[in-house]
Amino acid sequence: MHVLLQISWKSRPRTACLELGRRDTTSGFSGSNLDAFLRVTIGNQVYDCLLDTGSEVCLFPEHIVDPAFIQSTSRTLKAANGTAIPIQGEATLTIGIGQFAMEITGLVSRHITEPMSGMGFLVENDAIWDFNNSRIRLGSILTSKTG
Repeated sequence: MHVLLQISWKSRPRTACLELGRRDTTSGFSGSNLDAFLRVTIGNQVYDCLLDTGSEVCLFPEHIVDPAFIQSTSRTLKAANGTAIPIQGEATLTIGIGQFAMEITGLVSRHITEPMSGMGFLVENDAIWDFNNSRIRLGSILTSKTG
């Protein structure tokens, strides 16, 4: 279950406490303490967004971005092993989490299979990741889970 509490991203987030999920090919999500996916809505589609502390930027697969939103950029993208990953550009998308929304700017590539939120997103939103309880807090006040 994914739970969202006390959040408003029209400006800087006050507080969100979100349960994370781990993809399992048979059931969709498991309750593992290795959870690293956040359920988000982009447009009318629901995606499992990887929270990637190893990436500095947010990434979007090309197939989920309207080509009209892709802007040219001089930025580049490299895999952990240094291999260049081709990008189509940069886009700012509205991301829904529960009933709330925020805008995220990320690089767009046809070589990315799922949305990814990198360290920039985590730092900008004052994230605190509670690995033991598979929760992430965005904002300044930790809230308790409900649901």
